[in-house]
Amino acid sequence: MSHALKDTSLPRQGYARLFITNLGKCASIYAKYRSRCRLTSQKGPSMNKPLFSLIITLALIPTAQAEFTIYEADGNVVKLRGWADVRTVNTQGETELVDGTSRLNINFARDMGDGFTVIATMETGVNLVGQTSIAFAGGDSFQTRRDDLLNLRLGYIGVTHEKWGQLTLGKQWGVYYDLAGITDWGHTWASMAAGVYNFNGDGGLSGTGRAEKAVQYRKQWGDLSLAVQTQLQGTSDAIDAFDLPSNPGAQILEVGYDSTVGATVSYRFAEDHFVAASFNEGTFTALLEFGSSIERDDRIVALGYQYGEYADGIFFAAMFNDAEYHELDNLNRIVPESTGFEMFASYRRDNSRFMPYVLYNSLEAGDFYETLYSGDKFHREFVALGAVYFWNEQTELYLDVRIDSSSMSDAQAEFEDDGAAIGMRFSF
Repeated sequence: MSHALKDTSLPRQGYARLFITNLGKCASIYAKYRSRCRLTSQKGPSMNKPLFSLIITLALIPTAQAEFTIYEADGNVVKLRGWADVRTVNTQGETELVDGTSRLNINFARDMGDGFTVIATMETGVNLVGQTSIAFAGGDSFQTRRDDLLNLRLGYIGVTHEKWGQLTLGKQWGVYYDLAGITDWGHTWASMAAGVYNFNGDGGLSGTGRAEKAVQYRKQWGDLSLAVQTQLQGTSDAIDAFDLPSNPGAQILEVGYDSTVGATVSYRFAEDHFVAASFNEGTFTALLEFGSSIERDDRIVALGYQYGEYADGIFFAAMFNDAEYHELDNLNRIVPESTGFEMFASYRRDNSRFMPYVLYNSLEAGDFYETLYSGDKFHREFVALGAVYFWNEQTELYLDVRIDSSSMSDAQAEFEDDGAAIGMRFSF
């Protein structure tokens, strides 16, 4: 979805709810200036404009987690948030303790006067349990495949203005995720068909996930929002392989992008409804096994719809994407054409402690894939049933069950399996 400040991995709350939730937190800031907070209409009483910009910036920061204000004085606000998450997962014939994308996030906002606010975000992933031998194909599982305790998730700086919009530079959630993030709510298995975390990484090189070296501009006109992005890069990165068998001439070992471009337009109507369209494209060069290389144009387009807000009554979200040279199969081979579909639905009644949910993921290669790889097929497909118990609003116990119906060769199918997970998330 569209946000004035794209933050953490929870940038999917609606503007209205985010504003209401955070307005109370902002009260202490503008009370110091003895301004009246009447945001009823554009014709209402005006308030200090620099302060207003600061308030809006803070109010639009997604806060499904709790927050700690570290510092607040002289127009400066520093906040800490994040979560610790550990789960036990049984799948692929193994049972293992796995980190749940734990992270620490620090947000900075500084009132610069004349309606301008400088912002900065730094987010570090914290792997609480080390590397796992379970292969999570797709999804935001990058740090579970590393022994490193810490890894960079986000790091950017920018400036925002109530009239002119927001400009940010650095590693940040790609504008494509404004749309694709609406279905990324499952705790253990999620976002494996949305085209976000491609090339077995965090989507940083292509720009659809946590985009590397990204320049973004965001602007909102009432309920209509526009976000555009380019990446100024010339880097490459090795591709993770899950102990794969040899595939001479086909397995991608390294991929590099130059500049990429992307945009998302979204519209919120009747309070509870949200629609969006997005695209992202760029040219990459890939190093194949035994030294050969290919150059291809990566393209993905997507449409999305959301009703309601997560963990607040009825919530439903669905997205569809069509892509060329954007995905890898489970043998690290490029997928020339693919279609993806994701759906997520949950229900939580009157802030009940219990919330069931269901999600569906389908990523299917086009016909040319079968021709290219001698009749092989690739269709990742599963349903996940989940239940969350809110011990309180910042402490969750959860259970996930994956029912897999994927269709692919045996060499690939070992990474797609039924599974079950139980875990705990402590947000702060």
